Order: sequence, then structure tokens, then C-alpha cells
Amino acid sequence: MPKQTLAYGTWPSPIGASLVAEAGAVPGWLQTDGEDLYWVELRPAEGGRYGLVRRTPDGRVDDVLPPGWNCRTLVHEYGGGAYLVRNGAVFFSSFDDQRVYRQDGGGEKPRPLTEAPDRPRADRYADFSLTPDGRFLICVRERHLPSGDVVNDLVALPADGGAAVPLTGGRDFYSSPRVSPDGHHVAWLEWDHPQMPWDGTELLTATLTSPVEPGCDEGTLSADADRAGAESAVANTAGADIAGSEPVGLADVVRVAGGPEESVLQPDWDAQGRLHFVSDRSGWWNVYRLEDQRPRAADHTAARSTDAASARPLDPRPVEQAKAPWVFGLRSYGFLNDGRVAIAFTDEGLDHVDVIDPATGERQSVDCGLSSIAFLATQGMKVWVSGSGPETPPVVVAADLGSADSCNSRPKGTVAFSTARRRTDPSFIVLPEAIVAPASSGDVVHALYYPPHNPDVEGPPDERPPLIVCVHGGPTSAAEAQYSPEVQFWTTRGFAYTFVNYGGSTGYGRRYRDRLKGTWGIVDVLDSIAVARYLAARGNVDGRRCVIRGGSAGGYTTLCALIFHDVFAAGASYFGVAALEEFVQQTHKFESRYGDGLLGPWPEAADVYRERSPVAHADGISAPVLLLQGLEDAIVPPAQAEIFVAALERKRLPYAYLAFAGEQHGFRQAATVQAALEAELSFYGAVLGFSPADDLPPLEIHNAESLER
Repeated sequence: MPKQTLAYGTWPSPIGASLVAEAGAVPGWLQTDGEDLYWVELRPAEGGRYGLVRRTPDGRVDDVLPPGWNCRTLVHEYGGGAYLVRNGAVFFSSFDDQRVYRQDGGGEKPRPLTEAPDRPRADRYADFSLTPDGRFLICVRERHLPSGDVVNDLVALPADGGAAVPLTGGRDFYSSPRVSPDGHHVAWLEWDHPQMPWDGTELLTATLTSPVEPGCDEGTLSADADRAGAESAVANTAGADIAGSEPVGLADVVRVAGGPEESVLQPDWDAQGRLHFVSDRSGWWNVYRLEDQRPRAADHTAARSTDAASARPLDPRPVEQAKAPWVFGLRSYGFLNDGRVAIAFTDEGLDHVDVIDPATGERQSVDCGLSSIAFLATQGMKVWVSGSGPETPPVVVAADLGSADSCNSRPKGTVAFSTARRRTDPSFIVLPEAIVAPASSGDVVHALYYPPHNPDVEGPPDERPPLIVCVHGGPTSAAEAQYSPEVQFWTTRGFAYTFVNYGGSTGYGRRYRDRLKGTWGIVDVLDSIAVARYLAARGNVDGRRCVIRGGSAGGYTTLCALIFHDVFAAGASYFGVAALEEFVQQTHKFESRYGDGLLGPWPEAADVYRERSPVAHADGISAPVLLLQGLEDAIVPPAQAEIFVAALERKRLPYAYLAFAGEQHGFRQAATVQAALEAELSFYGAVLGFSPADDLPPLEIHNAESLER
């Protein structure tokens, strides 16, 4: 049957906004406990709830928590690291009140471990590690004081309930507390403003003084550990050596690695008690093993307390073996029973998994069939990863490296679970092209390009499609080659689409990441324009019908592009930053000094903040803009969008503004996702002068009389 010829943007598509809204979320924060696998799953159809899921060895997948419970922490607002499972006991943060709960056994009602604070959600917890004797959870605590101050520290929570015991404090931020297998030591990360964790962190260790509970003898610990396998049995038996009556605490604090210009991430101990971590000291995030663990005095002012030679990279290639830690609990490597280490890494924008033998350096690739890997966990000789590929919906994949046929060949992962609720017909999916465009700075800019594609429709031969330039948030983040019903929503309607990994994005080493230092609002904008012009020059798209969209920091780039340049015909800002001075004074603690590196120290560089603020130049906007905002957003508060709306209204410029109750930073509810996409399609139709084939709700465009066709 011949294809129907229709104008770009008007193509009928089976991929509706409701399908995008109901698409399965990537299973996150994988953990193993004995032979079971656990993960957290975002569910837009359930009001954006995060469910906790368990997969048993026979392949059965069930919810762990009773209906309605939301496993989500708000530490740093972005959360992550919201649960821990050991020997069947589940510890987790509840989104509703931010208290820590414990559940023993399936179907049992969770019971609170932490006390209710004086004010709702005033005390928050994340990133749990359990002492081998099972008595204490070591975790990050974030206290929101009546004064408005926010205080972060590390605490020990009695695993059976009780008051939190402070362990260490005084720094601005803490993360990743990890207890050694013998229970004698704990490692963690800490850093201060204005560093972000991808700028500079410090790795510390200390002796953990934690007595075994009276009556809990070595035999009891070993019996409990049988449920978690031989490795846990070793750890718990060693933990029984801890004795005494002193309260839990830290002693002999040692700084191991890191500093203001070295980003150290993901500390962890192997079964032999050797400390590993990720560092970018080479210019790339690589996994290191600490060889020299002799005690040294902690020194927060020195750049490093150990020589670089004392920590050895396991696989020193120019690839990124970690991703930007916007959330707690990220894990890109894990230990196998034979002493090898499985590492997920990014190379030229695509994700892979290799297994490294630290003794020989021998590397074995694992074929997971995914190009975007979110989380990794190990279990004996098995590697678990979650992620997706351009044609593969979010899945959990298992690769068994202990099988006979994997020893002398490339192990192949098998899909153990898929979260896809409604799958896209593969014939409507278009694969991305990785492009490298010349940047105006003389450098290059990386991007993923998706041409319009619909098996039933084609565009007129004398017409080029409109282009949507999508700018990721962060800005220290990256767009990945992953399954995206949202991309297919646009490409099946006749739009070309590109994700821009502008200078400042992760996945290309520290030098590329540092390109945005002091140049936010310039490099990201110019790189986005460079990609649009590159695709237009190649003849892929109509350069006169390019639009730009983005969320959070991507929304800021969108607004800057529309104000300071005359390239894009329209833009859509999802909870984007509009007023930089107000942003740094109103946003949450984690990002309140982020601008120091991106723009300059506040308030000394106040002139730069005003110069780069979209709202200060709203009268120079050259194109209509759609603004979308969550009313419970504590990161980019609604006031940011409202300030910009007021400026647009004063100038009588065309815009549309949609605010959504119950949404925070990033839309999670299916109804919101659907409404936002439909509004965006309607907005582009009105601006670019075409009528979408969809039956869309009416969209109020203010000052629509100013629209130019």
C-alpha cells in the first residue's frame, strides 16, 4: 500500500500522549538480597508513586510494600537511595512523611523506625548501609530547621527503632556511607559549597565503634546470614568480633582521596574488605582500588591525603565509569564471587558493561543489548543491569558469568523483566544517529538525531521537516540513546528531533564537562544552535521551523535561546529557571551554590546573574513560548515561571502557561505528562501554522494576535 503524503506535523500517529504517559519507567536502584532482586519503579498511572518490587529466583515479580506506600526520599530534593533490604528486612523512606520504616516479611504493615518530627518532612533520610550485626542503619540525614536552615550529617539509626545517633557533621553535604564487611570501618563522601559532587568531593574512612547486641552471638549471626549467601556469612561472622559497651560512633577518621578538583564517587568494599571508589583524577571517571590503606590524619584543607599511586585504576581507559550523582544510591560497578569486577561505562555516548580481572587487567565484554544503563548490581556470578535501548523498553537484564558457555565467549544477558505497559509498534520506531557538529567555540558538540518516521505517511518531496531541539536538564547530565515513546510521539507526526549534549554534559570526560564553567547560558545555547544549523545545512530539516524545548536547566537554555538569539520559531520551557538571582536565593540547599561554578560566585558576580537572566531581557524575546510548571516544585519554584509570565504580559508577547497541582520538579503523574505533551503539540501547530491530526484540548495562548504565520 503506497504511503500517504501529508505535510510534516500533521501526520496521524498511533503513539498518543496517553501512551507516553503510561510508558513503563526504568527500574531503578537495583539491590540483591540472597537470591532475590529488588528495585524501585516509578508509576505514573498511580499518581507518580514509587513502588518497591521483588523478583524471586523462579521469576515471580511482586510488590513488596502494601498498596499506597511510596518509597521515595526528598534528601537533596532529588532523592534516591530510598531503601535497603538485608536478610528479608526492608528499610525505606516513605514519601508522605519522610520517616524511615521497617517491614519484616511480605504483607506485614511497615512500622516507623524514626520519630515524627515537629514539622512535616522536617527530618529526611537516604543512602542506607546496615552494620553486619544488624543493629544500626548508617545513613544521610537532612534536617530542615524552623529557621529555614538545612543541616546535613551522617547518623546511625537503631534498626529496631529509636533516636538517631549523630556520627559526623559540620560539612555541607554527605553521601554514600558504606560499612565494611567485617563491621569495623565505614567509608563515606563529604563536600562543601560551592562544589557540586561532580566538581570535588572527599572520601573518608573511620573505625566504626558499634557493639554487638547482648545475646546476639556468632552462631545467631551466621544463621541469619545463611539467607544472604556465603559472602554475607563471612561478613556477619566477622562482625561478631565487635565487642564492648560503648555507644555507636566513629574513631580514627582518615581522608583517603578527593579534594576541590577531584570528583570521588561510589565508595564500596569488596568481600575481602578492600575499598574501591570512582575518581576522575585522570580526567575520566574510573573505578579505583585502594592499595595503601594505612591510617593517616584527616585533613580537609589538603588536596589529597594519599598518593595517587596508592589507588590503582582497574580499567584506566578514557571512558566514563560513572554518571553524575544527581540522586543517591547510583551504582555502576559490583563484585563477582571470583574476584572480578563488573563495570558499566559510557563510551562515545553509548553504555556498555565489561568485567575486569583486577589481578591481570583482562577484560571481558558483556552483551546486555542495551545502550543506556541506569543501574548495576551483582549477585554471586550474575550481573544485573536495568536500562533500555532505542528499540528496547525499560528492562532488567541478567547475565550469568558462571555458566560454562560464558567463560570463553562474550556473555549475553537475558531479559528478566520489562516494565512496559503498552509497547510501541516497532515499525514506528526510528533509531538515533550520533552526530558530532562543529561548535562556534572551535570545539565540537555531541548530539543524537532522530529523523521523522511513520511507515504509513511521508512528507512532501519539496518540503523539509520542522526540527525540535531538546536540551537536557542538569545542566551536568546527558541525553542517552534510550527507549523514548516521547521522541516517537514527535517523529511519527513528522517532526525531526535532536537531543543536544552540549558542552558541560557528562559522558565525554571532565574537560568536556568543564566547558560550561562560567559560561552557562552561552555555551549551552550556542551548542544547541550549532546542532540546529548543522542539521539544516545537511538538508535534514527546515532551518526556519526549528523549535527548542527543555526542562529545568534545559528550560533555562530554552529561554536564553529565544531571548538572545533569533534562530528558533518557538520554545517550550518545562519548569525552567528564568530569574537567576531569585533562583539562587529561593532554591534548595543542594543547588543554592551551583551557580558559583556555572556563572561566578554569588553575590560578587551579581552583574553576570542579571545579564544572563531571561526575565531581565523578556522584551527581547523573538518567539512565542510555552511555560509548564509544577506547583510543588522546591527546586525551581513556581515564582520563576510567574515572574516570566508577568514580563511577557507586560510586553504583550504571545505565550501559554500551564501550572500543575501536586507536581514537583519533573512531572510524574500520567495525567500531567499527557496534558503537557498535548499542549506542546497544539502550541507548535499554532505557531508553525499547521493543524495536528490529533483531537487536542483547547489551549489558551495569551496575546495570540501577535503570532506571525
